[in-house]
Amino acid sequence: GVDLTPLDLQVIEDKGAWLVHNGRSNMNNGVGRAPVDRFPSRVCLGTDGLDGNMWGEMRTTFYRGNETGRGPLGFDGAERFWIGGYQLARDVFGEPFGSLDAGAPADFLICDAHQKTPLQTDN
Repeated sequence: GVDLTPLDLQVIEDKGAWLVHNGRSNMNNGVGRAPVDRFPSRVCLGTDGLDGNMWGEMRTTFYRGNETGRGPLGFDGAERFWIGGYQLARDVFGEPFGSLDAGAPADFLICDAHQKTPLQTDN
């Protein structure tokens, strides 16, 4: 989406197409920053084969969105990209991805948390 014009983005929206944002790949290739705050409603994250780390993509989308100067992308904006991945998978595979309902496909993100403060009942 780096080189897409406002008209291009409107056509994508009008046609109901998906836009997959590969922010770290854009950084790696030095092609510029995509205007993620102007992207159409059907968006999700991708890695473009860089390393498959979707958590890294989410983190980068959040931070790069906040540094644009056009207002923070914030958690709600970054969440839209994450949830969009589930919606795209639902469209393609016809399964209820992103749901905790009985019988839905399982999808987990496991983080290795290094706690600086021990978790206890009193904190």
